[in-house]
Amino acid sequence: MARELAALANVDVEGLGHEIFAVTSDLSGRSPREILTTDFKEFRLDETLFAVGYNETVHKQRVDEIRDELLAAMRALRAEKGYASLLLMVVDVVHSQTEILIDGMEEEVAAALDQPLASPHSVIVGGVMSRKKQVVPILPHVARQRRTDIRH
Repeated sequence: MARELAALANVDVEGLGHEIFAVTSDLSGRSPREILTTDFKEFRLDETLFAVGYNETVHKQRVDEIRDELLAAMRALRAEKGYASLLLMVVDVVHSQTEILIDGMEEEVAAALDQPLASPHSVIVGGVMSRKKQVVPILPHVARQRRTDIRH
C-alpha cells in the first residue's frame, strides 16, 4: 500500500525514510553526555553495576568526530555512578554495523562478545545489534570475570 501511494505521489519511499532518519539521528546541538544518556539503561548483577547506552545513526562520521568527547563523558559518568563498565552502542544503520564504545573492562567485554578490540575502547560488530538480545546477555559473563579478577 505504501509503495502504491508513494508512486501516486511520486515519492521515493526509501529516500524519504533515509531523510527522516537523518533528521531524527542528528547529533548537532547535543552534548556528549546527552548523546550517551538519551537511550540509557543500568543493569545490576549481584554487586556489579553496568550501564549501556544505545544510539542509532546515519551520521556515523559525526560520532567518529566526537569519539574522544564521548569517551570522556563515559569515563566521568562511570566514575560518578560507580559502573564496572559503561558501553555505548553506536548503530550505523546505513552500513549495518554496530560499534560499541567501552569504558571499563574493555578486554572482558570484547572477549564476551567474541570480538577483538578495534581500538583500546571499542569493538565493531557486523549487523545492527540489540541491547536486549545481544549485549545484556553477555553482562553476567563480564561480571563473573570481574569477580575472578578481583579475587586474584
